[in-house]
Amino acid sequence: MTAKKILKSLRIILSFLIAIYLIRFVIKSNDVDVAQVWRDVDRRYLAAAFLALGVGFFLAAYRWYILLHHIQVELSLAVVVRLALIGQFFNLFVPGGVGGDLIKAFYLRKDSGPKFAEALLTVLLDRILGLTGLLLLALLALGFNLSLFSQSGPEVSAILAVVAVAGIGGLGVALTFFLWPFLTRFSEQFQALNNKLPSKVQGIAERVVSAFSLLRSSPLKVGLLLLFAMGGHLFATLSVCFLGLGYGGVATVDFEQFLLVTQMSNLVAAVPLTPGGLGGRDLIMSFLLGLSGASEKAQGAIPLCVTSILILWSCIGGFALLWEKKAHPDEVDPGDGEGESKLAI
Repeated sequence: MTAKKILKSLRIILSFLIAIYLIRFVIKSNDVDVAQVWRDVDRRYLAAAFLALGVGFFLAAYRWYILLHHIQVELSLAVVVRLALIGQFFNLFVPGGVGGDLIKAFYLRKDSGPKFAEALLTVLLDRILGLTGLLLLALLALGFNLSLFSQSGPEVSAILAVVAVAGIGGLGVALTFFLWPFLTRFSEQFQALNNKLPSKVQGIAERVVSAFSLLRSSPLKVGLLLLFAMGGHLFATLSVCFLGLGYGGVATVDFEQFLLVTQMSNLVAAVPLTPGGLGGRDLIMSFLLGLSGASEKAQGAIPLCVTSILILWSCIGGFALLWEKKAHPDEVDPGDGEGESKLAI
């Protein structure tokens, strides 16, 4: 085993250990009896939370479906949903290796034909749109709940720092989108600068340029896709609301606060520290539920239920992967070195 593979394996193990530690910390610090949580939670609300999160996943898949059809890659909605679920499985269970976006790109290769290069761009664009929709809702929720952040403390400072960094990034994306016609006037200067960069960086820059060109080709569709992104994140909020109603201890928490809890925790989870944001999401969700007035037990139980539902949906993605491998047994295994090298985008 090469030094690179050893470091990669160690990074994967470390990310899982961090996730386990953070989840255990949330459970222990709130004195939660895990078995008791499943006895106490209302099964009807638990099922509603599971379905609401599933609707969020479906809206995300449909957003990608619209992007693919925009470039005339005529995949069926069922195939796109299946690929999106497979991506969710890899995002959660295979951190540090071939990520979910790359897995989707891998399976696109056999279905997109001569449109493969453009189809790869839709994976990047879908990620940008999803994160932008999340950021917009997070900023909206922050505006509704500024009073919760009036107190100082390291936790509050850390959350606001993540929001600030994400906001700056989102502002950069928005400015690039609106100023694109002006920026294209300097294409020769940008190309000269790009030629001085390492080859891998050049490839990334070229794909980003192509992605923005594709986005600019249909501004109205971009607005529609952002609405789909925000809708998906709203259903994630509904999922957390249902869990709160099903477990209890959240009588003082209103919808605007649930919106803040969900979007902020997912925004922090987008930082690639642990697989699928596990642990980090739980920690921030627990802290914000506490700020919102939830009971100590609810602060530990609700994040635990959210994580369990995410893992269950990822397992469904695993079954989708088994179906895909059975239907196409001659495809290269996306987990091996050959598949990974072909996936680099």
